[in-house]
Amino acid sequence: MDIPPPIQEIDAEAAVQRRIWLASRIAWAAMAAALLLGAAGLFGDGTIAEAEASAPDASLHLRYDRFQRADAVNLFTLVLDDPGEGGEVVLCFDRPFLKEWRISRFEPAPDREEARGEDLCGHFLADPAVRPAVLRLWAAPRTSGFGMEGAIYRPGRAPLPVSAAVWP
Repeated sequence: MDIPPPIQEIDAEAAVQRRIWLASRIAWAAMAAALLLGAAGLFGDGTIAEAEASAPDASLHLRYDRFQRADAVNLFTLVLDDPGEGGEVVLCFDRPFLKEWRISRFEPAPDREEARGEDLCGHFLADPAVRPAVLRLWAAPRTSGFGMEGAIYRPGRAPLPVSAAVWP
């Protein structure tokens, strides 16, 4: 029995159909992965978006969003187990941090600010009865890109590196 010509044409295109089927399955898998990663926080506000870091000497702990948006204000929560003598806390931001992020406000507000070389330091009064001391910083990335880095430190102590990916 002879195969009719329309069926022969379909059989001849079977390899193309398999490639189309494979491409569509890959596209569906990529869309599903993007949805799952988005729900998990790849584009902000989710489990994988939250970052926590501690200085090597455990003098400073930081919570912030690892994935941020350019020009959007983000919250950085700084926790200090030992506020120091008299409750005065000095926090410094290195030049790369200041280059990458624009600081908009602190809570509580610093009593005074000073420059130390190219770094900016703020002097805060923490209530000695409240442990740990918590400072909140709101800052916005100046540009978008991967590998935005800087550091926050207390003078005489180990710096705490901060890095984030910033979406446009």
